[in-house]
Amino acid sequence: MLGIGPTLPAGWQAQTTHEQDSGPTATAPEPSLVSADDCNYLISDGLDLAKGLSVAAASEPVSSSSASAGVVLHAYRPGDAAKSLAQVRQNLASACNGFTVMRMGGVVDVDVSATPVPGLGDEALLVKVAPKGPYIQQEDLVVRHGNLTINLSANNALTAMPDLSPVAAALVAGMG
Repeated sequence: MLGIGPTLPAGWQAQTTHEQDSGPTATAPEPSLVSADDCNYLISDGLDLAKGLSVAAASEPVSSSSASAGVVLHAYRPGDAAKSLAQVRQNLASACNGFTVMRMGGVVDVDVSATPVPGLGDEALLVKVAPKGPYIQQEDLVVRHGNLTINLSANNALTAMPDLSPVAAALVAGMG
């Protein structure tokens, strides 16, 4: 996927042996992840906020010498990429800007922030999910470019959280 596409920033490389692709035929739109009464999707492994309403996707991990991230490219029917990102923004602002979840150690408070990122695509949103205590934090950077989105996700399980903006900027530039 990325091997024939845009050039990644210096120091980053695609892990092409782990790429996945939904194929050349569009599928039925994916259901939205967001829910007015459930924020647990925000603590799932491999968080991909952009998949709601998408009809095709391709994914591939990327890494540098000090970090790794997942990249998922999504395609949508006209207007659905903006609608999907609007649903995520609304849910994060209303129900999931902070919530409580059950973990093995008991109840854990989770802080969530959603910050617009200027200068990336038509719109971009950086979502940070931070459980309080000794738990893994994660970030999800969703960038919309027309009827396509790029979802970059990383966590601090093994390394410090990387800055995903340069990777997103290179991928958006490669989309034309």
